[in-house]
Amino acid sequence: MQVPSLQLQVCTENEIPTILRVAIQSYREHYTYLWTDKGENYIARNFTPETLARELQAEKSYFYLVQLESEPVGFLKINNEKPLAPYPATACLELERIYLLKQVSGKGIGKAAIEFVCQVAAEWNKRFVWLKAMDSSPARGFYEKMGFTRKEAFRLDFPFMKDEHRTILVMEKSI
Repeated sequence: MQVPSLQLQVCTENEIPTILRVAIQSYREHYTYLWTDKGENYIARNFTPETLARELQAEKSYFYLVQLESEPVGFLKINNEKPLAPYPATACLELERIYLLKQVSGKGIGKAAIEFVCQVAAEWNKRFVWLKAMDSSPARGFYEKMGFTRKEAFRLDFPFMKDEHRTILVMEKSI
């Protein structure tokens, strides 16, 4: 599916304020149900300029700003050669984050973003794209529609996380 006026732009440190704004808004729109504190501790730990700068500088990690009609509506973070057992790192690409604002839900942006990641994986000669998704998240069904299958599950031990939402899935898709 082509989405007119959709652009995915490689991010640099110049985009940190935009990524942070989109990350925090999107996280609050989609993930507060997981937490007893509505995710504020998680946001404070993970969405800071310093944390994002470190992640942007990490070798083999890439951020892409998702823009619709030149407006930032999300971002992706992919990690090249992040292994997923039993596959070698050279065969794998991890989609660590895909955050989209609620206002673009159901408009094909997520599908276009996943197709973009799969295209990048193919260009980089990867055999698998993998990600982690909360078992209780509506996004899990979306990933399944996009061809991802459940590989394994484990429980998270984060402070403030509601017990009934601690299961996270590892999902994979062959390229």
